[in-house]
Amino acid sequence: MALLFFTACNKSATPGNHPPQITFISITPEKFKVNDPEATVTIGFEFSDPDGDVGTPNVLNPPPNIYIRYSLDTSAASGAYLPTIDETFNDPEKGIKGTAAVILKNFFSLDSLHQVTGDTCNFEIYIKDQAGNESNHFTTPDIFLEP
Repeated sequence: MALLFFTACNKSATPGNHPPQITFISITPEKFKVNDPEATVTIGFEFSDPDGDVGTPNVLNPPPNIYIRYSLDTSAASGAYLPTIDETFNDPEKGIKGTAAVILKNFFSLDSLHQVTGDTCNFEIYIKDQAGNESNHFTTPDIFLEP
């Protein structure tokens, strides 16, 4: 399960078909108790898009626009959503910039080799704008998964 917090502001940019950019801010905590049903991991990042078309469109069944790859399961990236951004911020001529936080809960498990010793993991994250342009990727620092 992923939850998201978001703030945004307008910025100057040239119009066109540009991919969004993201920058890692933080990951907390550094240790995660795997069997604690209340434990969460929060990943914060900044984003910008000169075209101003990031965010979830107000349509039925939109595709995810945040992609999260868990280092202990690289088979596929999980999807999450930036919120629908109010049109006052979504100006293709001025672009958009903001911060977001993804909160992951009940996401982790340990294989049989690490059920006593624990393990480390990290996350690779990228976003896509509404035109399908993919941002750069970042990888978080490792966190420790406690058994």
